[in-house]
Amino acid sequence: LATTPLIGCKARPQKTSARFAQFGTLVDITIWDLPPSEAERAISTIQRDYATLDRDWYAWGDGELGQINRTLQRAIEAPVSAPLGTLLQQSLQLSAASRGLFDMRIGPLVELWGVASAPTTADGSTPPSDADIQVALDRSRLHVDVLNDRPGWRIRTEAPGVVLDIGGSAKGAILAHGIARLTTEGVSRALIDAVGDVAVMDPQSGTPFRVGIQPAREGEPLRLLELQHGETVTTSGDYARYRDIGGGRYAHIIDPRAGRPSEEARSATVVHGVAARADAAATALIVGGAAEFEAISDAMRVDTALLFDNRGQMRATPEMQARLATI
Repeated sequence: LATTPLIGCKARPQKTSARFAQFGTLVDITIWDLPPSEAERAISTIQRDYATLDRDWYAWGDGELGQINRTLQRAIEAPVSAPLGTLLQQSLQLSAASRGLFDMRIGPLVELWGVASAPTTADGSTPPSDADIQVALDRSRLHVDVLNDRPGWRIRTEAPGVVLDIGGSAKGAILAHGIARLTTEGVSRALIDAVGDVAVMDPQSGTPFRVGIQPAREGEPLRLLELQHGETVTTSGDYARYRDIGGGRYAHIIDPRAGRPSEEARSATVVHGVAARADAAATALIVGGAAEFEAISDAMRVDTALLFDNRGQMRATPEMQARLATI
């Protein structure tokens, strides 16, 4: 499943929309009830912010997180800025809530399976050996603390070799940052859509936004979902990023317990008021699959969640079921 751009909301004057490329995808921002010049200025601010986050939050680039990961290959401690430190600390808390199904220490396994970027075609390679998987698993289980016990934040690990990857919660954090920035820019009604991960704000009218959840597989119906002010919907799926290895198709979502790409579900969609929690929960649910759907939803305190398992069967919490409409 992948949520589509806005399908409908109450008609409003002064609608301004823009699309730009960032985070390896397309970002759409729509603002209502502002003169176009002011709305365009706010969107330009978001675009600059997102360019910075795209650099600084990518685990293998030249930005802050990439530099931290390179430091942690030879040392057990690295400084971190307050914004990134706060997100990393939140990611540790979400990992604990997910019972380890979402884990930002997954970087060594992402590197091993080669699923850090866009889809790739068959390249003649073979899947990693059990021995190599175990080495990466050991590195991904090294203890990590994110500390603010001195002037400035720092990350401390029990041994070198950690690679932090916040891809499982970054989409939500990016949307939350965008909504917060729009608020400071004087925007009161807006929607941000990063190819299906959607955040909305409209504190005054109370009119819900209607968002389409587009099928990932042929034959599945299109569903509509209503979002209220302050909510975010995020989807994790096995169709967006993957790698073809030795004739097999391996999704980019790794099961931190087994060290292998998850095969338990096709997609998971979560609605929540805390965007990073929605994103991390969607990741954890797709790893846990149908067998752990209720347990993980409860543990991560998400009451609006939807899962399609690896047989295409749908599971939904009562709150999600009540919100869905099929067209």
